[in-house]
Amino acid sequence: MFVIKRTKDNPILVPTRDHYWEAHSTFNMSTVKKGRSIYGLYRAMSGKDILRSPEQISTIGIGKSSDGLHFESRKQFIEPKEEWERYGCEDPRVTFFEGRYYIFYTALSKFPFEAEGI
Repeated sequence: MFVIKRTKDNPILVPTRDHYWEAHSTFNMSTVKKGRSIYGLYRAMSGKDILRSPEQISTIGIGKSSDGLHFESRKQFIEPKEEWERYGCEDPRVTFFEGRYYIFYTALSKFPFEAEGI
């Protein structure tokens, strides 16, 4: 068992212009502990760059932390590759169950967004 406390150091994850795929925003993190490390999967919004894409795209990033507050080694983990996720991969959730890690996320296949495209 563990205790979760709200920190005064919010936000714990901020966008970085060093990575185009998370230059605009980072949010909706889901964490899981593996050994002494905490991994955070999060939604990342790309910056606006019409030379790359006319839209901002959501992808999923992952970072590693030893204290749950400072996430290092951030990298893009899941990005749209299939037709059914072409407009973004969002809001990951991760859980460890019976020896395996399971990740669920929302995929967007239509723009403008509507229920049947989720």
